[in-house]
Amino acid sequence: MRRGLIIILSSPSGAGKSTLSDRLRAWDKDIVFSISATTREPRDGEKNGRE
Repeated sequence: MRRGLIIILSSPSGAGKSTLSDRLRAWDKDIVFSISATTREPRDGEKNGRE
């Protein structure tokens, strides 16, 4: 059985998380990303599908 690897990208807005994740995905098509979700009510200023 092949073991997986978990990589967590965590940084402030604008630090390049999306750029890095896009490059990782282009480099290796087997890389998949989790889908985050929350059940709490949206905070002031949050937009559905953005935060």
